[in-house]
Amino acid sequence: LGTVPQVSADQPDEELTLHFRGAAAAGAPRVRVAPPAYPAQVFDYAQYLQKTREAYRRAVELARPHGVKIVIEMHCRTSATSPGLAYQIVQGFDPADLGVIPDLGNFSIEGAITPHLAVSVLRDWIDHCHIGGSRRVQSDYDEAGFRRTSHVMCPLAESELPIAAWLKALATLNRPIPLVIEDYTPNVPGRLRLTTSAQQAQRLLKCL
Repeated sequence: LGTVPQVSADQPDEELTLHFRGAAAAGAPRVRVAPPAYPAQVFDYAQYLQKTREAYRRAVELARPHGVKIVIEMHCRTSATSPGLAYQIVQGFDPADLGVIPDLGNFSIEGAITPHLAVSVLRDWIDHCHIGGSRRVQSDYDEAGFRRTSHVMCPLAESELPIAAWLKALATLNRPIPLVIEDYTPNVPGRLRLTTSAQQAQRLLKCL
């Protein structure tokens, strides 16, 4: 589907162009470009958003001559972690130039909302979708005696996110939405993870 470099929209023109040229040379139609990192404390979001959108406008202009599209993965701990935040970035851009990748494994950690609302918000900008599972596990207690939780990656069928509802919502778009399996279940061989996830996804798709 494309290339997935560790690059953000605010990096120098030369570095962005290198990735766009490389994708074009490899015949890859898309390049994942992350939003600039946000500060670790409360910050001026309006100012950050303005700079982020300006960075993507520049990146789009650099990518266009190479015939590649920029996509933003809706990854946890980024400023595009949820559909609403991603929309703030992509609104006004042509979906042919800038798209988003809903990531179901990440949504169950951070950014999840009702699937049909998410798809309604990002309708035209949804490029493809990462499907993977994650669930909460009980951890220890903090210094005030409050329970802490963490997340582990898991098979699709064990995810806390309503993956079936997500696929049904995506199906209403009536256009092909490629699904990319991302099963990072720990201590399971990669071949088995892929086989299991593919079988589970096929079962879901038959129920649509």
